[in-house]
Amino acid sequence: MGGYGAAPTRADERTSLSTGLRLPYLAESPLLILLVCILVLQNLAVVPPFADLGGVSMKEKAELRHQWALEVADHGRAVAQWDRERTAHGVELAQWEWDREAWRKEVQGNRAAEAHRSKEAAEEFERGQEERRARDARERAEEERRRQALREAFQRERAQEEHERRAARDKFNKEWQEEDHRRQAVREAFEQDKEQWAKERKQEEQHRQDVERQRLGVYWSQVRRYEQCTAFGTRTYEAELLDIPGHLDWREVCEDMPIEFHGRRVNRPPHCERNKDGRVWAMWKIDFDEPECTLYWAPLLDLGCTDSDTGTRRYEARLMNLRHGDDWDAMCKTAPAIIHGFQFDHPTVCEDKDGRTGVWQVPDLRCQR
Repeated sequence: MGGYGAAPTRADERTSLSTGLRLPYLAESPLLILLVCILVLQNLAVVPPFADLGGVSMKEKAELRHQWALEVADHGRAVAQWDRERTAHGVELAQWEWDREAWRKEVQGNRAAEAHRSKEAAEEFERGQEERRARDARERAEEERRRQALREAFQRERAQEEHERRAARDKFNKEWQEEDHRRQAVREAFEQDKEQWAKERKQEEQHRQDVERQRLGVYWSQVRRYEQCTAFGTRTYEAELLDIPGHLDWREVCEDMPIEFHGRRVNRPPHCERNKDGRVWAMWKIDFDEPECTLYWAPLLDLGCTDSDTGTRRYEARLMNLRHGDDWDAMCKTAPAIIHGFQFDHPTVCEDKDGRTGVWQVPDLRCQR
């Protein structure tokens, strides 16, 4: 033991635990030693007690001492267990520190190796890029020389082909005009006969259909006229088909029902439909006797030969007599024109510049190169 006031040793702590008291100062006073010895002897029932301590019997004291001894033993085992766990924790902590240091060294080594590999890969990639650029430059130069040779050969062949094409075109045009005159004469005679036959058959069929419809009672309602024109010389009309017998197919009846416009008979509507109410409607686009939808072109402007090698001359003209609400694009694309005695059913293209304008590209031998 140390001097007065010094910390007790583990041997002193074990001695104190055996009596249940911590007595670090027993060696300093003989009187205290004597009192402790008497108290121990009384607890062991060797010396009778000096006074009755609350009427506690010796048996109860023995049981209390036994219980206290068990608790002391449990405490000792708990302390020993805690010492073992603390020792194991220390070992585990040391192992964890060792593993962390090893992992850190491994990571540093991997990083250094990765940096080295990346550097080598970058150098290898750069060398490959330099070689590829040099190879590409050589290939481009070779390709350009080859293309230049092909262009020169193509230009020579094209000039020769163009000369041969012009000669063949002139010959073909002459032969085609002669053949066209012969075919036109035959076609006109055939068309006259064909029209006569068709007219007779049509009259017979119309008569038969009129008789059948009168028997069934089907008829058209009042025709409604659209105010806007839908094409050159063309206006849209619609009407409802009434009193269709229930046992007949409405579409078949509608598509076979004639009507008259401007005193001319139209055998069947081009379009029939039935709405949600079950009413059947038909629509016609009438392209005759519609003077309000007939437009005309302003004087043609000759803009000279086109820049392409097609051998065509460009003409332009403004479309006149358009009314508000008319579909100018549809009207333009269906408006005919006569240029130098030739009939054109519609312009080559329609443009919207300074008014609705039609553009024609007309073949012209003077524009061939």
